[in-house]
Amino acid sequence: AVIPINNFAEGKYLLMATKNGLVKKVSLNEFSSVRKAGLIAINLREDDELIEVKTTDKDTEIFLVTKQGMCIRFKETDVRKTGRSSIGVIGMNLNPDDEIVGMQLDHQGDSLLIVSENGMGKRTYLEEFHVQNRGGKGVKCYKITEKTGEVIGVKAVTDEHEIMMITDAGIIIQLRMEDIPTHGRITSGVKMINLDEEVKVAKIAKVREKVTEDGQEIDLSDEDVEVSEEAMEEVTETEAE
Repeated sequence: AVIPINNFAEGKYLLMATKNGLVKKVSLNEFSSVRKAGLIAINLREDDELIEVKTTDKDTEIFLVTKQGMCIRFKETDVRKTGRSSIGVIGMNLNPDDEIVGMQLDHQGDSLLIVSENGMGKRTYLEEFHVQNRGGKGVKCYKITEKTGEVIGVKAVTDEHEIMMITDAGIIIQLRMEDIPTHGRITSGVKMINLDEEVKVAKIAKVREKVTEDGQEIDLSDEDVEVSEEAMEEVTETEAE
């Protein structure tokens, strides 16, 4: 992960999530002095992988979503602060063969956009997910069928957001969230992209053009993608095709 940091203030943390459902919270100031060889941020078990990192404070609520369409929402205060070399604590108790595909925070949007590998997706309002204790199994957030395939990504969004969908064949399209309908938790949503046979959606990412305000650049969030005018034209052409 790449996280832009302006200052290493007290009370700020790096929150990490792994595919096997572990979460870890480390004080941001533990990374204020980084050696050339880097610093250990998290110790991982042999079969685990780091999948997402966010900057947080003590007032955040966390959403973890799995590839089998489960979601848990819990308070950041349920995650105790640990040192850099620890492995973290259980954030979500996963079913066999399931894994975490994304971590989002409550202040990033008013709904969760959930997208499947076969190009289906939907938005569900955050209020439909009740707060649970860390370490639970969560609730169903997406209806998996043969038509949808497994969940590949999740983003907390509002109507004002736009996202890019990238396929494993290297095709990208841009979508406005105001055009994506909201549905209940246990639904599959609508087709968001037409895919050729055997092509899957590989990744989704929020998009925001770089802007200035009173001559000053506005920082992009850690999960935004900066897009040039040339790239936007390419996206438009791809959509037209």
